[in-house]
Amino acid sequence: MNKFFKNPLVVLASVSVLGACGTTAATTYYELLDTSGGTVTLTAIMLDPGTMTASSESGSFDYATAVATLGGTGISLDAASALSKDQTAAAYSYVSGLSTTDDYKIIAVVTDAGDLPSDTTVVYNGQAIVTVTDASATYEGTMESTVTANFGTTGDTVTLALDTITDATETAGATIVYVASGAEDITFADLVISGSTFTTGAGTTAVVDGFGGAAASIDTSTATLTASGVFAGSTGQEVGGAATMDATGGTALVTFTGTQ
Repeated sequence: MNKFFKNPLVVLASVSVLGACGTTAATTYYELLDTSGGTVTLTAIMLDPGTMTASSESGSFDYATAVATLGGTGISLDAASALSKDQTAAAYSYVSGLSTTDDYKIIAVVTDAGDLPSDTTVVYNGQAIVTVTDASATYEGTMESTVTANFGTTGDTVTLALDTITDATETAGATIVYVASGAEDITFADLVISGSTFTTGAGTTAVVDGFGGAAASIDTSTATLTASGVFAGSTGQEVGGAATMDATGGTALVTFTGTQ
């Protein structure tokens, strides 16, 4: 499994068309495999595990070739990525992993804020690629993800919960197959929604437990947390994002996607 290195979340702009008298018509949302979408501008949100910070850069996506261009480099969609398909192995329509050799990237057709649900709670199920490091070892694998978004019901917040790790390795000098305890858990709670995005806020907390043994736990009480996520599709029916946890006793890096 590849280690994380500057993991971009690639955000596509949807297209709004001006109607008569300058009024704005409904936004058009092109599925990623719709070759009629033309070329659009995108933003890549970068998570750098070296500094555990986020940054961004502009790029483009060509629907005709299904290629994203970042920093002058063209990157194709990766249908085989865990970030491209849900827990039933069905492909997403508006989010996808990208083909790279050294990092994990997500591309997303972002929902306009006015097209998101309101006064309701929406649950997204999907997969995440994770790297957890504690005092004993580094663990890398794929986990099932559940994203719960509260749109105005209890204060616009998102909770990301990960469990059931598969295809995992453990590195402590040598790299071996990781034998899961079943207690592996990563949770980022009370991420704050702003428009079509969500990120950490003053009340955001994290839990990282169970890696290396059922009783194993990283003390996150004073951890530094970062997160960046977006809602995707015509009504916010899909989601994608990334998050980091940096504590004295260990770190966690997460890239995730999901669908209703």
